[in-house]
Amino acid sequence: MSSIAPLDLDAAPLLDWAGRRGGPLDPRAAEAVLGLLALSGARRRTGLPEPAPELVEELMLTLLPLYVSADPAELAGFPAVLVALIGYTHEAGKVNARRRDRLVAAVEALKPQVEAAMTSPRPPRGPGCTVSCCARRAPMPSTRRRSAPGWTSSRAVLAALGARPGGSR
Repeated sequence: MSSIAPLDLDAAPLLDWAGRRGGPLDPRAAEAVLGLLALSGARRRTGLPEPAPELVEELMLTLLPLYVSADPAELAGFPAVLVALIGYTHEAGKVNARRRDRLVAAVEALKPQVEAAMTSPRPPRGPGCTVSCCARRAPMPSTRRRSAPGWTSSRAVLAALGARPGGSR
């Protein structure tokens, strides 16, 4: 399947373009990269999302590790799709050669960090806020959290909620 229906993205032109240039792309990686770029607000003058420097970094260091699960053998496919998309956009006349070279250099520079982030056993930090994350953001110093009046642990809060009858939760 090479079409992402809700976003009206068709990965087939990019896959065909890359196939004619010598390197077939992974369709799953292409759909992930195109979909995440589109959801990030990338311009779509060619019908496909156009990578911008700030979007390349956000995609590679935050969005891909957060939303995409991949085997180590599949990891090289994601930067390859991004480089092919940059070339496709350049050939369509939407990106000049200097910008294309800077974007490709940024992708190549971030490639080791992406592989490390996507294979890390720790869960990536997303835009959401966990209980411990919110506690760290509190104005109270972290060394005094336990001794502060009114401080309750998340386990205590969950236990209190679990003890209430169903209607009053």
